[in-house]
Amino acid sequence: MSLQGGFEWYTSLKQGGKMSVQFVLRNTNMLMSETFDCIIADASGQQQPQVWRKMKIKARQSIAFNFDTCGWEWSQGDFFAILGKDSQAVQRWDLRLNVPGRANQPAMRDRKISALRKRIGELQAKMEKADWDARMMQRRGTNVSMSAIYREHLELKHSYQREILELQYELQQLESSY
Repeated sequence: MSLQGGFEWYTSLKQGGKMSVQFVLRNTNMLMSETFDCIIADASGQQQPQVWRKMKIKARQSIAFNFDTCGWEWSQGDFFAILGKDSQAVQRWDLRLNVPGRANQPAMRDRKISALRKRIGELQAKMEKADWDARMMQRRGTNVSMSAIYREHLELKHSYQREILELQYELQQLESSY
């Protein structure tokens, strides 16, 4: 495989011009494209890994993995890996920023805060969809008091509300810890 990669700084448009880290994977083959599977994961385990299957890079081309292209905000200890046929890493690059040890703790805290906010937003969107589904059932003339589907929607909505409250409490604790 003729893939080479590395971490670089870039200016993120989606983050208002903030300097961020990106991983750039290059195909150094002069004639042929490369097809591969890859993964981005974080060292803290706070974010869901991102996996891509059958990615293709044309000869002498490159792909950037950053916040603007895939929504990943790179942090200390995150890694990019090319996966083999058994989904095991055959080539791996770890992000190692040269920062004092003390600076890593706030970065991990910020990453957890970001992940909590994202999860809360996802749950709120799911609640809105459940509300919309219930309104549509009522508009169609479904007797909502007798509908098992409607009761399932309510139970689901309540479970989302409970999880949001728990996440908001955890978020509040983290934000007030510094």
